[in-house]
Amino acid sequence: MLFNTGQRPGKYLLSVLQNRLDKELQNLYFEQMMFQGAFLAKCAEWKGIEKYKEIAEDTNNMSIEEHKIFVNGEYTEQTYKILLAMHKISRNIPVIYDPRNYSTSTSLLDPNMFPIHTISTKDIFVIYESIWDTHKKNTEPKLMDKVGHILKIEKSSINHPQAGNGVFVYSDNPIYPGTLLGFFPGVIYNKDTINKSKILNRSMTELPYLLRWNGNAVFHDEHLFYPPFKLGYGAEEYIEMREKNKKEMPIEVLPQQINPYALGHLINHPPPGVPPNACLIDFEIPESFFPSFLLKHFPYMRYSISPSAPPTPFHTIGIISLNTLKNEELFINYGTERFQQNYIPDWFEDPPDNFPIANFLCKEDCLHDFSRLNKMLMKWDSISMSEFEKLEKSMLNDREQRKKTTLEEPKLFEKYYKK
Repeated sequence: MLFNTGQRPGKYLLSVLQNRLDKELQNLYFEQMMFQGAFLAKCAEWKGIEKYKEIAEDTNNMSIEEHKIFVNGEYTEQTYKILLAMHKISRNIPVIYDPRNYSTSTSLLDPNMFPIHTISTKDIFVIYESIWDTHKKNTEPKLMDKVGHILKIEKSSINHPQAGNGVFVYSDNPIYPGTLLGFFPGVIYNKDTINKSKILNRSMTELPYLLRWNGNAVFHDEHLFYPPFKLGYGAEEYIEMREKNKKEMPIEVLPQQINPYALGHLINHPPPGVPPNACLIDFEIPESFFPSFLLKHFPYMRYSISPSAPPTPFHTIGIISLNTLKNEELFINYGTERFQQNYIPDWFEDPPDNFPIANFLCKEDCLHDFSRLNKMLMKWDSISMSEFEKLEKSMLNDREQRKKTTLEEPKLFEKYYKK
């Protein structure tokens, strides 16, 4: 480096510079992510017509805010379609039930399939079941008809002993790029509350959460409350309120029990040589958007909300198709973001790009402009260490040469060295 040990900037200065650079890189990442989401959302509008060049040009001409609005609009609409289909199929009956208690006076999905199960909270140790699991033969054809596809957990096609199960998508017709296939579900923590998760105390190699660009972390292994509590509460505040009023605690269930499309956390990383066929796209759904009857199918819960905070949208992570799909296993390129920093599994490899769509998923010219200082830092960082070493060596040689010349010149010696 240019500085010797005594001349390098202090740790505080380096920390400030790094923080500034991190913030600007976050802005750049956000812009790129919104472009990718808008591009895929436009692909969904074209319904399989692979005019990627025209779509990319159109998307590049949009502003960052237009990208965000377009992504939120398209995938909120597709989310509504999925949740509404689930509501029509379940017909207002509880989707989570105690299998020991039922009522024969209530109409079910199929009138020939009695008994009808209802929730009972009398017994603490109850294994609750979901109609999406126990009535698959009846619900899956209806979901296929209303949504256009279904997701299933089956033995993975990956030839590796650790592959286990995978998530497969099935449809009667081709699924086009940009389609919302499902959700990466869980409990949403912000950067101030993430350390409150009890799961973090476990010893593990795979992270129990997915960290997002805005600092939110989605804990996919944590349970959700059923039935869902009303808007304006976080899980922490809801529990405190129920304890204060001496009410029973809510039922805790896995996300996939309330929504059969909430399987994003179970999708495998691609095997070697296989490109991903789906990706994760973040979007926001306004808090007031959902009718209360759809909330019971929404596979997210916020851990905490400040009572004085204004209404905030739901942070949602969609599983989006990257190419035309039909009856195959889904793969998402997670990179290393689902593993501890000191652990990389032996099977992990960066997958190849999914062509031809991969050629158009990067923004041509990012609108976000780095500050002059950070441009200098990035320029400095782009120079190899060998070049720095050559420069430092050259400067040291020049310094020694000037010192030698000074000592050999009587007048200069008198001026600088003789007291």
